[in-house]
Amino acid sequence: YFDTEPFVFYDRGAPVTSKSATGNSLWIENIGFTEEVNQGSLNSLIVFGSGTMFMADNFISGTQITSIQIGNGNLETNNLHFYGNEEEFDVGYFGIYYCESHPEAFADVTISVYQDRIIQFLINPRNPMNCPVTLKITKGIYNGSADGNGTITDEVLIYNKSIPMPDSRYYKLLSITPSFRCRAQTTKNNCTTMSTRRVPCAWCPGTNICVLRTSSRACQDRTVTSRRNDGANEISTGVH
Repeated sequence: YFDTEPFVFYDRGAPVTSKSATGNSLWIENIGFTEEVNQGSLNSLIVFGSGTMFMADNFISGTQITSIQIGNGNLETNNLHFYGNEEEFDVGYFGIYYCESHPEAFADVTISVYQDRIIQFLINPRNPMNCPVTLKITKGIYNGSADGNGTITDEVLIYNKSIPMPDSRYYKLLSITPSFRCRAQTTKNNCTTMSTRRVPCAWCPGTNICVLRTSSRACQDRTVTSRRNDGANEISTGVH
């Protein structure tokens, strides 16, 4: 994943549905669209007031699952909401107490997940007390019941970042873009077809690799890395 700090949210599309938590969790059986990820799909969602949300095709043991977590995943929030739109869905944690060292610190955090797997975090600090907000994304295998009461095994860390919150005057918008959509393409045509405004892919003719275009030097940087790796292989094998 590659993160940036854009100025605005991406296009959400028209509103479709909304739901508020009646207890300390939200279960969305159908988020309104299917996210295709490496021949798998994510179309169901369970959100907990503790700051953790699970995404999966369905919640049965043995299913691949993605987890997004705020802080240590053992938090408290005043209000928990779901908003479904044509292009994405939003999960709103309003008044979430996120800091272990300063229990009074709280913020409003909105997590937006788009069809093309971009994730945006809007953090609006209310009483930050100079305590950073930690965001973590993992994937693994779900073992538990359909209501989300379970554990994740074979968990792999995908993304982890601590975001400074010096004061309450400024919000923070963070976009996390998946690079695997580009890397999976093996031809120039497929690379071009997969490229979108939010996930721009670039075909590197020198290496015949499709990469996420994070800058105008994306292909140049990839070529330099490839040459360095080739040189390391020559040294280790003794072939010149």
